[in-house]
Amino acid sequence: MALHQQPASFDYAQDEGEPLWHKEKFLTLSAAKRSRRAHGPKARPAHELERMIQSDAIMPYTRRKMLRRTLLVLGLVLAAATARAADFVPGTEDVPLMPGLAPVEGASVVFDKPEGRIVEAAARGKLDRGKVRDFYGATLPQLGWSAASRDAWRREGEVLRLDFRGSDGNLTVGFTLSPQQEPRP
Repeated sequence: MALHQQPASFDYAQDEGEPLWHKEKFLTLSAAKRSRRAHGPKARPAHELERMIQSDAIMPYTRRKMLRRTLLVLGLVLAAATARAADFVPGTEDVPLMPGLAPVEGASVVFDKPEGRIVEAAARGKLDRGKVRDFYGATLPQLGWSAASRDAWRREGEVLRLDFRGSDGNLTVGFTLSPQQEPRP
């Protein structure tokens, strides 16, 4: 027993008020109509496109898209700035915080005086004194600091001192940044 087969599939799109039969009627359509169907509507003249742009017929979507991109970029910049701020000792923008150290909440004090700034901060981590000294001994000279003693550095009229509290493996590092005192005559 043979199954009933339809001669063509029916498309509900209308062509001049009549339904389209793909196999039968499509073959009789003019080349221009077939081209429009395959490639979308015909191109609009330039003056018509200009009128559409001026009337905001096209632009709202583009503006929303540009606004989304702008907000995305702004969000990324703010996230990078926040992440970057965590890479420095609290209260400073030029003393790096060693990886493995985390700032101690509420331990930062900053004074800005005419003679220079005074910053006291602390960071805690599961490190030992030797690794911290090695890190700052290698990093600070690259930023213009020169060693003044084992745990102190000088740069442009400022002195940075490190103070270690606790045992290795549970270390708290104190950072004190202050103006360099002139020797008294």
